[in-house]
Amino acid sequence: MAVLGNTSAWRRALKGIVEIPTPEPVLLPARHRADHEVRHRAIALARADDRDRNDKAEALIESIAALQSQFAPAIARCPGRTFAQRRQVFVRLQRVRNYLASNCHLDIDNETLARMASYSPWHFIRAFRAAYEETPHAFLVRMRLERARRLLCTSPLAIAEIALASGFENRCAFSRLFRERFGVTAGAVRRGDREVGAVLVASR
Repeated sequence: MAVLGNTSAWRRALKGIVEIPTPEPVLLPARHRADHEVRHRAIALARADDRDRNDKAEALIESIAALQSQFAPAIARCPGRTFAQRRQVFVRLQRVRNYLASNCHLDIDNETLARMASYSPWHFIRAFRAAYEETPHAFLVRMRLERARRLLCTSPLAIAEIALASGFENRCAFSRLFRERFGVTAGAVRRGDREVGAVLVASR
């Protein structure tokens, strides 16, 4: 589902509900897990008629903007003397983080990521770690493990094939990291053990 509007419409919709202070209220680029309220309001907007479509759209946008309040601490940790500078750094880092989340199965080095953020590799790693409290590599591994978990639950591929499709060339390293991350083995997830399902739900 997409909510479209011109610049003035978004300014009106976001004014007063974006918790991150900025002269021009905007939604920052991000991928959010849609909770029950967001899904409920999205469905209500899809079913709305002309009389209450604006109200339903504002309710949905308010829910999405609330999800972005989590960015305030990360922006505060970004380098920069003013809020505007820190926010600009965050937008550059967020662009890279979104790319990593969508392409975690690829072989991506820090130099490539640094160029995307217009930083030197050293400054990029330092800024990324300051904002997100983990290195780009740690985030990449975490996204690969999440991808592998999803594939184990939904794909007929063998575990070794899933490890490779998730960016792990070493099956032993994958098995060790998976167990450290989720507290269970990849084989147990594939078998669909009842206790494993409870553990994975709790880890989301």
